[in-house]
Amino acid sequence: MTVFHGVINEIDAQGGLSSGILVEGSVGEGLQGGGGVIFGSNGHDTGLLFGGTGVHTPVGGGALGLVGFPGGGVGTYGEVSLGTYAVGGGVYTNITSVGNCQQ
Repeated sequence: MTVFHGVINEIDAQGGLSSGILVEGSVGEGLQGGGGVIFGSNGHDTGLLFGGTGVHTPVGGGALGLVGFPGGGVGTYGEVSLGTYAVGGGVYTNITSVGNCQQ
């Protein structure tokens, strides 16, 4: 199992710029899956589930995959790591907003 915690910065079309703390855990090599929580600085916490492909070693690694948010968001992500440092990025959309659904 791999556990990650760090800062996450987001730019949202409706909410603007926000940041928070991302805590996540994943299992698997090759095929990976996991979940986590974004503890937002605005007091809004968001859960997430993800799955994809990747490899992590003590020297470094990387992963690519899909991410889903219980509130209706989906997207893609990628990350690379070197030793104990990691950086990643992603793009997502809020399906409930795109579909003009009431929340």
